[in-house]
Amino acid sequence: MKSVIPIQVTPALTIPTITEGIIQRTIGIILSSDSKLYFQFRIPESMTDTDLVQIVLPINTVYSSNYDSAVNVRAYRINSLTDKTRGTELITEQVFTKDGKDKYYLKTIQLKQYCSSGCAANTLLFFELNAFNNPQFILPTANSLDWHLQIVSSQNYITARMSLNAKYIVEKLQAMSLGSVSLLRASKDPNVDSRLTVSVATVGFKVQKDSNINLQIPVNQMAWEGVAGITCRKSSDNSELSPCFISKANDVLNVTFTEFCSAGNSECALDTTLGFYIDGFKNPSYQPSKRSNNAVLVRVIDGYLYIYGESPESYPTPSIETPVFLTDMAITRDNNVAGDTAMITTVFKIPTDLPTTTKLYLQLPPFSFYADKLQACYNV
Repeated sequence: MKSVIPIQVTPALTIPTITEGIIQRTIGIILSSDSKLYFQFRIPESMTDTDLVQIVLPINTVYSSNYDSAVNVRAYRINSLTDKTRGTELITEQVFTKDGKDKYYLKTIQLKQYCSSGCAANTLLFFELNAFNNPQFILPTANSLDWHLQIVSSQNYITARMSLNAKYIVEKLQAMSLGSVSLLRASKDPNVDSRLTVSVATVGFKVQKDSNINLQIPVNQMAWEGVAGITCRKSSDNSELSPCFISKANDVLNVTFTEFCSAGNSECALDTTLGFYIDGFKNPSYQPSKRSNNAVLVRVIDGYLYIYGESPESYPTPSIETPVFLTDMAITRDNNVAGDTAMITTVFKIPTDLPTTTKLYLQLPPFSFYADKLQACYNV
């Protein structure tokens, strides 16, 4: 009886790396719009006429209505990224994949006979892809979708490869704008329960069926105790939008619920206005400034957090009426001898809760006290 002993050959083989990869998008940076892409890359090894240039697309990037009606991506040689004069058209093959909702997406594009006369190692190559739409979504900044550019031999071996993530894509995609947003507080008093009523206009944008409406609310705009949940309801008939999820991360409240404007199996009508309100919030104890990191964003997303549309930066109104006057205030010194060192004691009553990050300022009249520098502050 013969025994077989597996032997691992070391060191493991590595795939040569394609370098200087760039994807340039020159028209159509808005989601779902027509687009052209231009590629640049330098091959580490020589190529023959039988080698394939293969572009592996990120999942769910280019949509097709069905498998038979291919996206018809066409490819051309170009001179460079600065001189996009077309050369000969390249032969393409396209491979599709199907998601769980009976939609087909382009998975792989193969360019045949790119180097019909052979290409030497370290050659810088360029080509154009056109005739397909941009993705219907973008991912949050924390995530990325990678394109893969690779050379495949006639024996179906990958002979060189490079991942092209967001930093290699020259023009970034933009989410479609949702239009104007209205955010209305039920009260302008600090530290009280306050309903937030929201109206979102989807100008030129169709909300897809079963999409999620997502609000990102900085905690200094609307506060949440984190114990009880919140309730979301339609403004038109007060019907509850359930489930309505809320979470907190990095001082931002995330509220998410399913869209309510679609009918049957169809998407929401174009230029729909979504009106809803949220109970369970409290007003902050002070009026925050209008800065980007204090703005509220409304997004249309799917279950994978793909972003389809995003609102401009918005702020709740009316402004919080912060109390102006402190009460029962007294300032005393423990030594009234001129020129001697004295400790000043300040006592006052605050009319509302203050956040832990609140700064207190004490402004003293001229000649009432003198100091080269402040020695120390104490909490008494």
